[in-house]
Amino acid sequence: MPLPEGFDKTLAELGRVGYEAYGAEADWKAYNGEPMPQWEELPGHIRTKWAVAAGAIAKALSSGE
Repeated sequence: MPLPEGFDKTLAELGRVGYEAYGAEADWKAYNGEPMPQWEELPGHIRTKWAVAAGAIAKALSSGE
């Protein structure tokens, strides 16, 4: 999914921003209380899912949805 015009970060970078914000808010604990892995430790398919979510948010922001 391409980013809307005006965004200077890649989807992967935005996904990481989202993941790290979630981790900070959750005290770096997963839903089950276990420690969350750092971004670099996540499997590629999970990082891709965060990137797709970030792209959807960016698209919604740019279109006013």
